[in-house]
Amino acid sequence: MDLNELYKLAEEKNVRVMDFSLPENKSVCIEVDDGCFVGVDPAVFSSTREEKVVLAHELGHIQTGSFYAVGSDLAIRSKQEAKAEKWTINNLVPLEELKKAIKNGCCDVQSLAEHFEVTEQFMYNVILHYGKN
Repeated sequence: MDLNELYKLAEEKNVRVMDFSLPENKSVCIEVDDGCFVGVDPAVFSSTREEKVVLAHELGHIQTGSFYAVGSDLAIRSKQEAKAEKWTINNLVPLEELKKAIKNGCCDVQSLAEHFEVTEQFMYNVILHYGKN
């Protein structure tokens, strides 16, 4: 799934993606009575890859219903973040596509990140995720 497909998914799901100044968080997702909103701060993204990962993560919260209040207990926040991250990983780097990429010669984090157009840090998370399963 590329960045344009993520914005299209948001549109199809009636999720409004808006630019906000969020220098500490980069993004935020909120659910209100009439729908969901994602705020992103394009000024803090170092690349379109980072924007893609951040937007996908926020959409992961929406797709999995994994919302939490700002003051929520750490255990609740961690559980909801894990759900969103799992959705993000499964949609940006599906396991079968990862296997194909490795079979075709992408054998290090940098080349895999380039192949899937994600950040290297996210690719580390992907490898850890699939390594646990």
